[in-house]
Amino acid sequence: MNLAWYARRLASMSPVEMAGRARDELTRRRWRGRQVTDADADRAGVPAAVPAFAARLPAGGDDVAEEARLRLKEAAEGLLGGRWPVLGRERLDMAPAPDWFLDPVSGHPAAPRRPP
Repeated sequence: MNLAWYARRLASMSPVEMAGRARDELTRRRWRGRQVTDADADRAGVPAAVPAFAARLPAGGDDVAEEARLRLKEAAEGLLGGRWPVLGRERLDMAPAPDWFLDPVSGHPAAPRRPP
């Protein structure tokens, strides 16, 4: 595409579309600065002590079927073990340091952070 194409495209945009595209680009640039490429450099690491849940299960939780309890426990153990089914794929890279910028469908990471 050449410069004339971009000029025609810009001229055909409404002010609302221009504002929306500018807002999208600013959001992308802000998030790009938060991308962590090295797990050791991640400032938001896992806390040493995990706080207790603020919400408690109701006392009458005995009416939950045993099969449902077992499925929930298996799912939780899978997550803690680093397995996470997402978008129809089983991600096996979730522990100890997940790559949040990996596309689980294509297997490709997001574009590396560009200098500001």
